[in-house]
Parts: sequence; C-alpha cells; structure tokens
Amino acid sequence: VSGGDVNLELIIAVVYLACATLLFIISVLIFREDPRKRINRVTALMFGFAAFGPLFYGFGIFIGDAITSRGPIYNLVYVWELFFPQLVFFALVFPSTLRFYNRFARLKYLIFVPHLFHLALTTILSDPDELVRLVDPKKMGAFGKAIFEPLETVFTLIATGFSILLDSHIKLFSIVNFVYVIIAAVILYYATKRVMAVQLRKQ
Repeated sequence: VSGGDVNLELIIAVVYLACATLLFIISVLIFREDPRKRINRVTALMFGFAAFGPLFYGFGIFIGDAITSRGPIYNLVYVWELFFPQLVFFALVFPSTLRFYNRFARLKYLIFVPHLFHLALTTILSDPDELVRLVDPKKMGAFGKAIFEPLETVFTLIATGFSILLDSHIKLFSIVNFVYVIIAAVILYYATKRVMAVQLRKQ
C-alpha cells in the first residue's frame, strides 16, 4: 500500500471519528437541555444512534482487515441503523405529537422490530456454521452422540437457511432504511404544514 493511500485512509478515518464525536456532543447537549422532555430524549437518542455509524467505520479503517471479516463484534456497526426507526419516532412527536401516536402509543415499539431482528441476525447469528459446530456429535460422548447425531442433517439445513437469509438480508435491508426515511419525511412534511408558530416551523 502506497504512502498516499495510507494518508488518505487516515484522513477518512479522522473525518468519520470527528463526525461521530460531533453527533455524540449534539446528543448530550440536547439531552442535558431538559431530560424531562420527551422530545429531548427522542432527539438525543436519534443523534446517538447516528453517531455509531461513523464511529465504527472510523475504527474499522484503523483496525483494517481485522474488521472486514463477518463476526458479532464487526456487525455491531449495524447498531447505527436504529437511527432510522428512531427518526420515524421523532417524526411522530415533533413538531407536535400526532393524534395517531396518542391513541396507539405502544405501537412505537413495532417500529423497531425489523431493525432489532436485523441486529440479532447479524450479530448473534452472524456465523450459522459455528452454531452447527457447537453441537457436532463427533465431539461429544456416546450419550451426546446418540441424541444429536440424528439431528445433524437438520442443524446443517437450518444453518444453510440462516446463511442464505443473512446474505440476502444484509444486501436488501438498505431498502427498509430508505422506506423509513420516506415515512419520516412524509410525516414531518404534513406535521409542519399544521404548525402556525414561525420559530417552530424553522426548527
């Protein structure tokens, strides 16, 4: 790798980490302004989730090849994608709480279900083959072998299914994030049209 490429990667990593730091600072400042207000908590958490993206990518450049292989630690980078459901949640309560949200407040938890499933799939189940190796009958005693050997084919098929699901899920999940952005933008657009206060409209 040439010196120029190393310097460029270093600059990119520093920019990523600077963005992460800025987002974390904004998150803390908004929260500390008035922690009792729901809008402050929601907004602070939204910026906090967003900060995880550049944070992990910045560290990823410093670590290099160690972070490029699939694994639970590397895939924690997907924590930042919780920003998207939090963005929709933000749109539901800003600039004013929607009547729909007041009637069905508990539905906000459903907004996070796809992303929590995505996070679990990419971390806990990031290596389906490893799960199969954990129950390898050949490494067990006679009792364990008698129990698990008949199920070895089933475990292998399940691992293959999870592996296919994981590969396609990672590639296609950006579509889900894009849909969340559209939903949040539409909600904010119509919510802003109902706001009469000039200062609130600017915010």
